[in-house]
Amino acid sequence: MSETLASWIERVRRLVAYQQEALEFLERVRRQFPLATPQHALAVARLWALADEVDPFLCTLLEELNRGLLEGKGQMDTTRGAYTRKAGVPPLPGLEDAPGLSFSARPTMCYECTWSLKWDDGKAVAVQLTVEPENDLFRGAVIGHQARLARDVPCPLRPGERPRFEEGVREALLECFASEVISRPESPDLPASRETLPPARRSRKKRDT
Repeated sequence: MSETLASWIERVRRLVAYQQEALEFLERVRRQFPLATPQHALAVARLWALADEVDPFLCTLLEELNRGLLEGKGQMDTTRGAYTRKAGVPPLPGLEDAPGLSFSARPTMCYECTWSLKWDDGKAVAVQLTVEPENDLFRGAVIGHQARLARDVPCPLRPGERPRFEEGVREALLECFASEVISRPESPDLPASRETLPPARRSRKKRDT
């Protein structure tokens, strides 16, 4: 068996396992969000599998920001969750004019994985991957919370898209972090119903929700 095929088989195995976990997750989410259904399990599993693949890159990037610019005083969190995007509301603050985005005419169920770095005075930057199962739409974004700034980045659904994703995240983090440093403490609300991810490979504090 070639290495490429072996890697593909491992991805299939991981996707099957994550679908079972996603079904249990959706049972809990449905208590708060009736729009969540078992049919969303595949999309959620794909999102979690994608999060696994980009986690080492994103954690390293945020750790370097923390160490190099915040003298290690920041706190890193990795979360996953679900929320309902209301009709006519953009997917993230700051993305209203992003090309190719359409606003739903009815409430939309969304699932997300977020990597965030927080520091003094409630400042935070985050990288977020989301999926809307109803239209099989995956998105990536970098956010400065108090600055109310968001930059759309390509979601790397295929291995060949990783370089473009990584470059996009670096450039977007540069803008969002710089804007966040000088922002005033007036942050938007974060999506509700978040669950903490299993412990990551790197040691960092987690947010309990």
